[in-house]
Formats: sequence, structure tokens, C-alpha cells
Amino acid sequence: MDIRPPPPFLTNHTDSEDNATTTAWFQGNHQSLELAAHLEVQISDSNPFDFVLTEPAMSHLPVAYQEPDRSLLGMYLVPQQEVSAKLEGFLKPVLVEAKYETVPFLNRLAMHISNSLKREDRKYGNFRMPEETLQKGKGACRDYAWLYVVACRSLGLAARFVSGYHIPPSSREKPELHSWAEVFMPGAGWIGFDPSLGLAVSNRHIALAASYDPARTAPSSGMFWGKDVKSRLDTNITVSSLEQLEQR
Repeated sequence: MDIRPPPPFLTNHTDSEDNATTTAWFQGNHQSLELAAHLEVQISDSNPFDFVLTEPAMSHLPVAYQEPDRSLLGMYLVPQQEVSAKLEGFLKPVLVEAKYETVPFLNRLAMHISNSLKREDRKYGNFRMPEETLQKGKGACRDYAWLYVVACRSLGLAARFVSGYHIPPSSREKPELHSWAEVFMPGAGWIGFDPSLGLAVSNRHIALAASYDPARTAPSSGMFWGKDVKSRLDTNITVSSLEQLEQR
């Protein structure tokens, strides 16, 4: 990571959810801050459904985790809000189509959100509550991801919000910061589902951070002081394959 101006003090650590974190402290007055993160990531093809549930009771909804998983997954199980009639109505056809089977439901829910709602390009602002997303009939990827998380928790599933990058299949499309959801299944671990694209996460997603709370997954956060000062954030993401770099 390149930081301009260079901070006098810098620490690298993991947070309580095992996300890699860098904290920088600065002194004096500065007009701007530049952060450049360079990552080399190896991605391999994988089948997201290549697993066997080790707890048969988890195969049908609603579910209940056994101890010690239930205690360990506590923060990812808390609904954080009462399930509304609107959300229940949205989930009902998905549950019926999946015959209340857990894994088919998870896959169909991602497709249902993607097909039922309109994608909105909203670069700034917080995520919306599920009821607002359903009311508007549209949302950004972070709105879809949070809708997915809340829907899963309403049925007893441990779910978390993930922030990272999605690599488009076509080189003509620009990669972007992206959000999706992960659900914990005994025998599989955390498996990802992307309700914006309507599919299970495989080999085109790069996770940066995951949390029970979307606010804890922001790629950057901080504070600044000054009189009559405003902030503006500009970002740029560039992705190249190793073959492309070697050809340069």
C-alpha cells in the first residue's frame, strides 16, 4: 500500500472478524490524501456447491444451528429488525419454488432479487433497508446484498455482508467495487451469493472484508479536522491479468 503523504505511524492488524486492516496516523496540515493498494490475487475455478452438509437438519428451512456454532455465529444471526409483511411476501414464492430446501432457496433467492428488482447505479450513500429497496423496486449492489442478508437471517441462517471487487467476464467492462452476501453452512463454511448478478460466487469475486454490519466493510474510513473544509472522494480500480502485465 502506497500512502501520500507518508504517515509517521502505521499499523497492520486484523479486526475482530479477521479482516486485514491498516491504520495510519498523520501530523500537520495536508491538502489531500492518496491511498494506492496493489494486490496480486490468484483465482482458481471452483464449484460453490461442492460440499455435503454435516448437519442434516440444516437442509430444510427454517433452520437452527447446533452448539457451539449457534453461539459463535451469534452476531450473524441477529435479524436487527422485525421481518415485515412485505419481505415475507417477497420470500414466499422463493420458498415454495425451492420446496423449503436450504441450498436451492439460497440460489433461487439470489436469482429472484436480481430478476425482480432494477439495478441502480448509486455510487455514494448508505445501504437501504430491505423494505425501502422492495418499495422502490430498485437498488445498488449494497442494497441487494443487505436484502439478501436480512432475508436469510429471518429464516435462521447466519449471513454476513461482503465488500470487494467483481471482475467482469469481458475486458471491455470496467471492474468495480462490489457487494454480496455469504451464508454459513455446516460442512461448507461461508459460501457466497451475489444477488446483483443472480448467482453463487465462484471465481470472479475478490473479497476485501466481511462483517455482520455493512458499515464495518467500507474499504476506507477516517476522520479529518479543519475550518471550512469539505471532503471529496475519487476512486479508480484497475485490474490486469499477469499475462497482460508480462506483455507490457
